[in-house]
Amino acid sequence: MSDNQTGGQTGGGTGAAQGQPQGLLTVHTQYVRDLSFENPNAPQIYAQMKTQPQVDLRIELPIRRIQERLFELGLKFTLNAKVEQHTAFVVELDYAGLMSVGDHVQEDEVEAVLAIDGARMLFPFARRVVSDVVRDGGFPPVMIGSLDFAKLYQQRKAQGQTGQATAAPQAPAAAPTPGGQNA
Repeated sequence: MSDNQTGGQTGGGTGAAQGQPQGLLTVHTQYVRDLSFENPNAPQIYAQMKTQPQVDLRIELPIRRIQERLFELGLKFTLNAKVEQHTAFVVELDYAGLMSVGDHVQEDEVEAVLAIDGARMLFPFARRVVSDVVRDGGFPPVMIGSLDFAKLYQQRKAQGQTGQATAAPQAPAAAPTPGGQNA
């Protein structure tokens, strides 16, 4: 996998050698650290499903320093879906990326760059994993809507949290309607 960078550059960092500014972030790799799908009420839940499952989504963004400018950023999704009062499924995904932060990023800005820009870079891939595993579990795929990682980061800072962000956005995860649009 080639490196991905934000800040207007892509590739192996040749721009820095030519006097151009280095990107904010370089994604070296991304991966599933842990994945769990639970279907505790199968097969009865399928017979009971007359409506789309109601999905509750929880997100955490743990950040771990590996080396001076190298970090692991995690996107942890926990989805609890219910049909009436019965659990339809539970998905726990710990998706992560190994990222370098550019030398020009100040130390007090590193966490924000990772939690906002890094999370934006990983999110589409983690969203696909969730959608695929739910579909493979026999349910309509969950289509997690766009998330405002800047807002989530600011909320976490206002609550005085460090190292991880937790959010329960308003209805970001919904099964598609018959027209294929998010509810």
